[in-house]
Amino acid sequence: MNELSSYGHAIGKILPLAIPLAVVGAVAGVGYSLAQPKGWEASTTLYVHRVNPANLSSVYDYDGYYAQQAAQQYTDTVVGLLKTRDLASRAAQIASDSASADLILNGVRVRKTAPQLVSLEVTRLTADEARAELVALAQAAAERSAALNDQYGRTYKVEMVTGQPLLSESNANLPLNTLLGFLGGGALGLGLALALEYLRR
Repeated sequence: MNELSSYGHAIGKILPLAIPLAVVGAVAGVGYSLAQPKGWEASTTLYVHRVNPANLSSVYDYDGYYAQQAAQQYTDTVVGLLKTRDLASRAAQIASDSASADLILNGVRVRKTAPQLVSLEVTRLTADEARAELVALAQAAAERSAALNDQYGRTYKVEMVTGQPLLSESNANLPLNTLLGFLGGGALGLGLALALEYLRR
């Protein structure tokens, strides 16, 4: 009974500081979300596969299974290439874009969604910028992949599954930012309450 009473007493000291700060954090999260500029997101899926040159089409070299395995492994390389400043610079040239490589990379999200599929998303302030930079990145990746041939002369190809990228408005995640602000404010209040309690002793 005494332990429960002491716990209740401690919680009573913490809540008056933790709850107001949690509310302030939630309000800050809402304000941050509303202050963010609206943008556009272009998205597509890239298909990574390997193509044999015509002069090797009649040679038995265990193609099929092993070619597919190599393409699956090369998909990781494509994901890595799409995150480099070098490829972003080439994409800016293709798109005739004045944006720097770092600015392009800040708006790019790349992830491997299947053994030979890569999800590519580009967020920019306008739909035209997002579309142009995504297409340019896909083209730059295709160019770089075509140059990376193995000893048998096979060429890795990177192609967009759809002809044109999908476009959608991109806004800040209001519920998530509000929750993060609430939790962050509550954690800060808890820390301050514990620190003050420690200093009183």
